[in-house]
Amino acid sequence: MTLNSIYSNLKQKKGSSTYTVQEIEFHNGRYLGIDNLNRPCIFLTTTERAPRPPITTSRLILQLSRQYNISPTQAGIGDEYFHSIHLTSQEPKDIDAFLYILEGFLNNHEEVSITADSLVSFFESMRRLFSTATAQDLSFAQQGLWGELFVMRTTGGFTFWAPYWHTDVDGTFDFSTQRKRIEVKTSSSQQRIHQFAHRQIFADADEVLIASCLLHSDDAGMTLRQLIEEARSEFVNTDQYLKLERAIRSAGMGDPTENGPAYNLADAVHSLKWFRAADAPRFPLPEPEGVSYTHYKVDLTSTPSLTETELRDWLNAWRAANKN
Repeated sequence: MTLNSIYSNLKQKKGSSTYTVQEIEFHNGRYLGIDNLNRPCIFLTTTERAPRPPITTSRLILQLSRQYNISPTQAGIGDEYFHSIHLTSQEPKDIDAFLYILEGFLNNHEEVSITADSLVSFFESMRRLFSTATAQDLSFAQQGLWGELFVMRTTGGFTFWAPYWHTDVDGTFDFSTQRKRIEVKTSSSQQRIHQFAHRQIFADADEVLIASCLLHSDDAGMTLRQLIEEARSEFVNTDQYLKLERAIRSAGMGDPTENGPAYNLADAVHSLKWFRAADAPRFPLPEPEGVSYTHYKVDLTSTPSLTETELRDWLNAWRAANKN
């Protein structure tokens, strides 16, 4: 049962006590709870008895080694010591993110003890996530995220790409490993013309691939929300789940009721082509001294694309490099 499912159950069973909780399946001594305002929280039993000062942000509170008497929906909890994290926001996007990243954290600690120090580190990661700024151009950001998730889904799967996906949503490349890089570009104009930073298409161009996709808007197509939920189900079983959540919040997709753009999936699959940056039109020199962050449009229409065999060989080399 997912934390979202437990959360829904708790709202239906809520009593009059300050907290109503339920033990999380396969996680002995770990309980999801809600307060009287339906804000979720997590309680983890601990043998530590020395309380530390709480850590508080605008949306979160971390309490370490505190005694609670909480009202469970299942018997077995009274006055015990717990570490706990509480969400103080009632916004759906914050509740949705809180439950998702908690699930990822617990999945990665299913058979590992969770210490106070590891909770402090996790809490700091949550704090940074909740402070992620929303992109100024949401339409562009959402189309770009659709393209990145689509490429992962279509070529290799989300789990394969998760370790190599950018941590910073403003990173130079979408996927990176050692000397190899991949940049995903999308266009809804039906012309294979994309905006590049010069450093994306010039530096180490022999080791950079461009995944180019032409998108057709389609009300009956695959929505960004559908791609996000597919990706979440895969990412939550890795230690890369925070990357996805940062991308979601940056693209303004934190609200679980927001579907985002929808594109024809079959057309996207048909249009997806891969190019070597070294073959693309570009300025053949590095930026001159005093010039930086140069951007320009590149027309890939006449650029030779990789054959299926060439792409497979390139990706096999990527896989081999990361087995060492």
